[in-house]
Amino acid sequence: MKKTLVILFISVVFGLSIQAQSIAGNWNLTWLLIEHDMAYSIMAPITLTMDENGKISGNGGCNTFGGTYTFKKPSKPFKKPLKIKFGVINATEMACEKTSRAEVVFFRSLREASTIFIKDGELFIANLKQGHSMTFVRITKSP
Repeated sequence: MKKTLVILFISVVFGLSIQAQSIAGNWNLTWLLIEHDMAYSIMAPITLTMDENGKISGNGGCNTFGGTYTFKKPSKPFKKPLKIKFGVINATEMACEKTSRAEVVFFRSLREASTIFIKDGELFIANLKQGHSMTFVRITKSP
């Protein structure tokens, strides 16, 4: 039993190390979950680009935006969920009726986010206390 637990522990630790990835890159929002029971399926592309210098940019479905982020406790890449804080988010002010609600929720979710991690190639940004979460997939360039 003890040997099995040790092997399991080592597998988990090495599995997390192998999956440790950088958040830097381009991400496409696939799901936006708000208040445990309200999920928004994303119709218009919502993108988020994060760089290694604490800057973000992207498209909220209608408006382009930019801003900053910082880690509350600097850590090595994603061995466990990190605490994150997004700064002021500046966005253009175009009116888009069909995408405006999801965009408002997206920007609010970024402002209120407190946790970020990567699992199985997906980026998760969440406020676990409020039950808000967003799931992103990495945008890869086609050959």
